[in-house]
Parts: sequence; structure tokens; C-alpha cells
Amino acid sequence: MVERILHYHSFTIRVGYEPGLIHITNNINLWRFLDSNVRERTEWLANAIQQDYESIYGNPLKIKRKSFLMEIWGHLYFEYYLLKLTHFFGINHQSKTLQHLLQRSASIDCGESAQDNNRFIWDFLALFFKLFTYFLPNNISSEGLKK
Repeated sequence: MVERILHYHSFTIRVGYEPGLIHITNNINLWRFLDSNVRERTEWLANAIQQDYESIYGNPLKIKRKSFLMEIWGHLYFEYYLLKLTHFFGINHQSKTLQHLLQRSASIDCGESAQDNNRFIWDFLALFFKLFTYFLPNNISSEGLKK
């Protein structure tokens, strides 16, 4: 796997690259990066990843743009809302189920159809892309949910 760090102003985002697959580290840096201008910044991230991928492998990553963005948001906001609900209901953060779910969201893995068996889900959700953009929360890092 090839690992790179992408820089956007003062933000750093760690991305791993494999043939047909990328891994975005879902940490507090990513949350801070997406605190504002979520759509524009996610577009920037997807473009930067696509450019890196093509420079590494010599061909583009075959993921449709809106599907790619939907998958990034799907994984990011799944964890965000999971942590919000955990806090709201006072669920123990040491719960094995919660730890398992959080561990699975530590990396946002996006792949081409041959590598990513749920690509069809993100392709389908991409049909509602414009609708989803109206509901993207801002300032998620400021809530203190992610350390």
C-alpha cells in the first residue's frame, strides 16, 4: 500500500492507495477539515485523491464522483451520529458493539466495483446527491465527540 498525506491549508489528511481501492483515515483532522464548506472540501479531497491515484497507478480510480462523495459522507456521518446517539443515551463507550462499530469507521475505504462489494449502495445513494447536500452538518469536530 502506498501512503500519502494530503495538505489543505493547515489540515492534513492521510490516504492509503491500493489498486482499485483507497483508504482515508477518519480521524479528528478529517473532521476539522470538513467542519465547514463540506461539499467543496469533500470535492477537493476527492480530486486530490483521484490525482494521486492516477499518478501512482497510471490510470484513474473508477468510482463515479457523486458515489465517491456519498461514500465519504456515509462513513464520516455514520460515526458522527453514532457518537451523538451514544452521548445522548449515555451508552458506555467501552461497549464491545460500540467499539467494533467505531473501529470499522476508523478508515473510510472506497473502491472500484470489483474491490468494493457495496459500491452499488453508494451508486444508488448518489441518485439523491443534491438532497443529501442540504443535510450535511457543519462544525462536527467542535462537539467533542471525536478525540
